[in-house]
Amino acid sequence: MQLDDETAVRPAVTNVGVRPTLEVAGPLVVESHVLDFAGDVYGRPVRLFFFDRLRDERRFGSAGELATQIGPRRRCRAAVVRRRADGARRGGA
Repeated sequence: MQLDDETAVRPAVTNVGVRPTLEVAGPLVVESHVLDFAGDVYGRPVRLFFFDRLRDERRFGSAGELATQIGPRRRCRAAVVRRRADGARRGGA
């Protein structure tokens, strides 16, 4: 992910979908979690780069089940995203 006023590419994990666990027949949304970043980017233009598709979106029984599913895999996904972002910064993909 790249902020509108920066040249740095920040590693992020993005969901493009309808949030089936949290909403019934909700609108298509794009949500990104920027890794190792504590700033506020709401309302700012960003550029997203998609390198890999991790999995299909699916419905869980509750938000708690969703969090349990995401939690253990976060570290592994973060490592993959960081490697890809490092490659993008060096000019590769």
